[in-house]
Amino acid sequence: MSLTSELADPSSPLARYLTARFPHRTAIADAYAAAVGNAPTVAPAAGGGYPWALVGSAFGHRLGFAFAADPPYASLLGATHLTDTEQVAHLAAAQFATAARLAAGQVHRAGYVRVVAGGRCPPLTSALGRLGLAATAEALRALTPKAVGEDLWRLTVALAERGYDQLVTLGRPVTVAPLFVQAWADGDLVLGATLVDVKVTKNPLPLRDAWLDQLLGYTLLDYGDWYGLEQVAVFLGRQARLVAWPLAELLPALTGDPRVTVAELRAEFYGLLERIWANNRQFPFHHLWVTRTSPP
Repeated sequence: MSLTSELADPSSPLARYLTARFPHRTAIADAYAAAVGNAPTVAPAAGGGYPWALVGSAFGHRLGFAFAADPPYASLLGATHLTDTEQVAHLAAAQFATAARLAAGQVHRAGYVRVVAGGRCPPLTSALGRLGLAATAEALRALTPKAVGEDLWRLTVALAERGYDQLVTLGRPVTVAPLFVQAWADGDLVLGATLVDVKVTKNPLPLRDAWLDQLLGYTLLDYGDWYGLEQVAVFLGRQARLVAWPLAELLPALTGDPRVTVAELRAEFYGLLERIWANNRQFPFHHLWVTRTSPP
């Protein structure tokens, strides 16, 4: 169970709430299309069976490495069942020879290996587990198929040449993989006061309702305003294009209510979650609404 899986089901209460509460999407989609324009697309000449989703997830990690010093093979330890907690895994991963010897020009591959280590590709996860502590940087890089490595390299070049400057202007502090509800909802990146969702697709048009719903869901889950969000954005990895919307403009436009506030919407969302899952022991309410300020 996760926010993403809930929103993927159009009959779920959360998906129905977002559809009904934010119905006015045409103008937002039109502005997005104009902003994307005819941006060039980085895409491999790949046939059937190419791991598009896996590469997209890997690039998401690669983008995180551009903004935070994150041990590239932290989740290797999780794949080999060597630690009990994520925190210990990261501390131990910093001691890995592979982490120290990874060449700067190869960091794009680290994202792929990290996603594989998380179990996204079982055959490669098993191979990674067999390497264990004897792994070398060369052995880990060898797990990355040539076409995937080249694709990730081209995405990294596009990020460096066209995308990074757009992102860095969003400011600081930086939070990679911002947590909204532990084990249920975590995003890609918060830069300054902007929540950035990374999408890696050959076909960026039109703006998907699912993308908006994901950004809205994360924003409304930040009930205590922990991240101080003032803006949400989509970063298109294959086009190296950032499209952002200030919440003060986006929420009134989507709801059709010029006086609506993010605090009001967060309170509604909280009430909905409480009605749905208050008695469900599997829902992590004990991790919900961590705040830096008192909720309204």
